[in-house]
Amino acid sequence: MTQGIGSVVRSMENDDLDWILLLNKDSILERFSGRYPPVLAQLPSINEHYLLAHSEWFDVSLAQNLATYLPNKLSNEPRVTYLDQAILYDFPLFDRSGVYIGRSYYWGIKHQSNLA
Repeated sequence: MTQGIGSVVRSMENDDLDWILLLNKDSILERFSGRYPPVLAQLPSINEHYLLAHSEWFDVSLAQNLATYLPNKLSNEPRVTYLDQAILYDFPLFDRSGVYIGRSYYWGIKHQSNLA
């Protein structure tokens, strides 16, 4: 079964999970000779380093609230952080050639486990 990104986001929300996909501004400018392509120039800016990948698929206000936790520099390592009763998974994104292009964040409310 194949789903589009928008339907994946909605499905995750139904499972109490959130997903934010961010594009690194420096990486975009480097790739496109110092200019944003028109479609990327219209994306919401989250902070001085990142753009939200799509304003209809991803929650802009959620991304802006997350902005203080974003790394300012390239981080090749995934991170897991406990933040306000939620677990935040932070994964770097790379294009097909291995060039860093942004970050993918997943998080959800910490649920009580019946495992003992």
